[in-house]
Amino acid sequence: MVTAYELVITADQAGQRLDRLVRKLFAELPRGAVFKLIRTGGVRVNGKRAQPEQSLCPGDRLSLARPPTRLASVSEPAVVATRSVISAPALVVLYEDDELLVLDKPFGLAVHAGTGIVGPTLVDLLLRDYRPAERNGPLAFQPAPAHRLDRDTSGVLVVAKKRQAMVRLAEQFRVDHAVIKRYVAVVSGSFPEAQVTLDATLERRDERRGTNAVQTAVTHVRRLGATLQASLLALTIETGRSHQIRRHLVATGHPVLLDRRYGDPRANSWAERNLGLQRMALHAHRAQFRHPIRGNWMKVVAPLPQELKIGVERLGLMWAEEMDAND
Repeated sequence: MVTAYELVITADQAGQRLDRLVRKLFAELPRGAVFKLIRTGGVRVNGKRAQPEQSLCPGDRLSLARPPTRLASVSEPAVVATRSVISAPALVVLYEDDELLVLDKPFGLAVHAGTGIVGPTLVDLLLRDYRPAERNGPLAFQPAPAHRLDRDTSGVLVVAKKRQAMVRLAEQFRVDHAVIKRYVAVVSGSFPEAQVTLDATLERRDERRGTNAVQTAVTHVRRLGATLQASLLALTIETGRSHQIRRHLVATGHPVLLDRRYGDPRANSWAERNLGLQRMALHAHRAQFRHPIRGNWMKVVAPLPQELKIGVERLGLMWAEEMDAND
């Protein structure tokens, strides 16, 4: 095969699927055309035919006989900065090194764009503050969240700064018990158990296929304090299902206060009047995981936001970081 274009895969580009890398190279090419190009041998890895899902390794040599469309230019900016992104507050960094970034995500900031999302997202702010140099081109890895956090939940969010870190973090977050995620919540009513495990399965709707999938979900709950009106809870999740904590707690009859989707409107109104809450009372307090490159255990803590501390004090309960630090 006469080669018209050749690329040697760097360590930063390694770990991703061949089809995804080709789509970055040829941004104008439809997905189906990318698959056809690879399967007909138009793209080869180390001189051999390859599969679209093939994972690329450092040093792999990707070659094309005839590039089907214009290559994405290395001088093209990765993002067009808007006024709202430029003026948005700075990200709060809890920990940072060459491979890893851990943020204290504020309440109300969506991680990704989606239906009903207005204004900049956390990904937009990462593009603003951590965009790779344009000379690195369209294949440069852009720092990205390694897991999800609801828009209305604040707290610890782990971000990979390099592709290999992302691969290893994703493996940890997909495996039960590999990452310990601890949340703090203020819920409606007096939670009855000092400690309890919630393991009700959760249903997830696949809108594209029109089907429902049943998923296992495990949440460990520890009561830190309670009054007749509300309770302070520490929660550890073994699984990371969509809205898991919120859905598990509403099933117990003790929804998170100011949860506009699953909560109790009367309890929410009471919390606004008496506790001064203007946000959902759920916070990702800490995360424990292995560093994706060095392998050492890390524990990163996002302090309880001031508005939640005030709400807890108005309940007549006490909060100190050490209350949730030793287990």
